[in-house]
Amino acid sequence: MGGNKGYIAYNLSRDRENGNIYQLVVLRSADSYEKALAKLHQRTAFYLGLFVLIAVAFLIAAFQWGFQPLRKLAAQLDQMAEAKRDNLDNDYPMELQEVTKAVNRLSRISHDQKGRYRHAMDDLAHSLKTRLAATNALLDDKNLERHELNQRIMEQISQMDDLVQYQLKRAMVGQQGLQKSNSKLMPVVTSLNHMLSKIYADKQAKLHCNFSDDVMLPLNKDDLMELFGNMLENSFRFCISQVRISVEDTDFYITIKIEDDGPGVKPDMREAIFQRGVRSDQLNPGQGIGLSVCHEIVDSYQGKIYVEESELEGASFVINLPKLND
Repeated sequence: MGGNKGYIAYNLSRDRENGNIYQLVVLRSADSYEKALAKLHQRTAFYLGLFVLIAVAFLIAAFQWGFQPLRKLAAQLDQMAEAKRDNLDNDYPMELQEVTKAVNRLSRISHDQKGRYRHAMDDLAHSLKTRLAATNALLDDKNLERHELNQRIMEQISQMDDLVQYQLKRAMVGQQGLQKSNSKLMPVVTSLNHMLSKIYADKQAKLHCNFSDDVMLPLNKDDLMELFGNMLENSFRFCISQVRISVEDTDFYITIKIEDDGPGVKPDMREAIFQRGVRSDQLNPGQGIGLSVCHEIVDSYQGKIYVEESELEGASFVINLPKLND
């Protein structure tokens, strides 16, 4: 037996005789065994390679499937950054739902903040327009002495400054965040009457106050000025010659009526006029902001505002305000 040829040995028997050991061994060529073993190695290598390929394929597929929500999230965040969508979808996997909810919550807060800024700037422009008109009317009034003119103009400038501070505060914290308190009504009405009488001097409208000088309303001073500034400006604009303010005090509510003898408000417009941008009279100039501001203020105090027909044959705006708890 030479070379590298392999054999398989079979031990068939072993005997002991006369102190000698006899062993019968049969040799067989190992070629077929080596071929079978080599074939087994090939199959093992093939299946192992196939298993590795399948495992890698599964890993790649799992990677693609597992990161698909993240790619979708990134795409939707880009769309939100480009103002192409307002919020994220709600069908994300459980692991990402807390993240998407937080992002949507942040988006709503940002959207509300932008809305408050936009509305505050619109309201400020609307309010300043009235004060500027009053200032122009004062400058055109030749009957005012110099010191009285200066006093009236300084009063308008002071009110403009207060309006700017008020609207900036509303833009930052919203109407609900403003401090609530009781304020005297008469000083505010008197100041607004002086201003509006100058702006609408051609009408020579008379303001009648059916309430005592010490009446207090459950509004802070800035809200009171903004509310009655818009309400009285609306009444003076549409009245013919009369505007009337009445206050009724009950156990739980204070009811204010602001009436005029103008054309009134059509029944089908009595709810719509409190929406921002809606005006009851398309012939008169305006932005449809004043009454919506009034509605926002009254609503922030859990009150109600509505319009009905007045005894003066015009519009009667009714405001119900709950009293503040002591």
